[in-house]
Amino acid sequence: MWPGSSPSSLVNGAAGLTIIALVIAALHFADDFLIPLAIAGFLSFLLQPPVQWLDNRGWPRSLAVISVVLVTTFVFGLAGLFLAREASNLAAELPRYETNLREKAKTAADTLQSVGVWHNASKVLERVEGELKTPSTEAPPLKVEVRQEEARPLAALLGYVQLTLSPLATIALTFLFTVFILLQYHDLRDRIVRLMGPSEIGRSTQALNEAALDLSHFFRLQAGLNLSFGVVVAIVLWLIGLPNPGLWGAIAAVSRFIPYIGGVVAAVAPLLIAASVEPGWSKLIATGAAIAAAEFSVAHIIEPLLFGSKTRLSPLAVLIAAAFWTTIWGPVGLILALPLTLGLVVFGEHIPHLAFLKVLLGNNPALTAEQRL
Repeated sequence: MWPGSSPSSLVNGAAGLTIIALVIAALHFADDFLIPLAIAGFLSFLLQPPVQWLDNRGWPRSLAVISVVLVTTFVFGLAGLFLAREASNLAAELPRYETNLREKAKTAADTLQSVGVWHNASKVLERVEGELKTPSTEAPPLKVEVRQEEARPLAALLGYVQLTLSPLATIALTFLFTVFILLQYHDLRDRIVRLMGPSEIGRSTQALNEAALDLSHFFRLQAGLNLSFGVVVAIVLWLIGLPNPGLWGAIAAVSRFIPYIGGVVAAVAPLLIAASVEPGWSKLIATGAAIAAAEFSVAHIIEPLLFGSKTRLSPLAVLIAAAFWTTIWGPVGLILALPLTLGLVVFGEHIPHLAFLKVLLGNNPALTAEQRL
């Protein structure tokens, strides 16, 4: 037993650790259910303002929800078809760029090999490779027989269905969750208020409404900013002459949801294509400079003007959240890490029961100047 600790405190601590472990296990093993629910929650905060706007003008709630969701689905469907066509065109054009990419890779390798330690290291590797390829004793030749595997259309069809079934199920669940969350938005709020306790129902309702409005406002600003970033990148790459600029713009818009490294992730594919489409280096340099200038402008000029000096999340909290959600949910968790963590902090600012989240993850000082002194 730790000095100064009571048995009850140890039991409470063990119970808390057990609950945390169970929650993390549930997040990991129930990802097929929770990922669509998290995406639907994010979409609900984005779509609630237009639904409420129609609701305030006399539209039935169900008609307002269905109209907004169908319009949003139509827009996403058009975007998906456009991106699928862009990706198909890129796949068809890639063999044309192979020669330029090989030449640039050879030039870079020759440059590295001609420099001191790189030259010596390459020579050592060549000698080791030669030793490995030279057999110490004569081995009998192996008989190799090549057999043509029979084509199995049914197996190929089942494999294709298996690959597409999981994404389609995620999309369908996300659609259903979004519709029902919007339809039951006020009922869900009332139930959460009831769980928080009926003694201060007015204060709890106001706090929850303020948290939802604050979170919705931030999400809409962030989504609009990232979409604008992708449009600007697409236009600039089109002016440079890069093929499939719409595809790179979409990747840039989604990548900006990734904390800190989103700009780097967005630049990788366009830089590779820019290095492949011409023998020279002008498109590569122009592409890198354009994406770097756009990312710097958004991160250091536009975002501070929109969101102020406070980003609500401490840098360490952002890194821990990104690592945690990526470990639990993979790449989808990396994209959702910032919205999920921000949602927890915003609710912690308005709901007393969740105030510890604001202290742990928020960007505000934990102590006043007098307390620190």
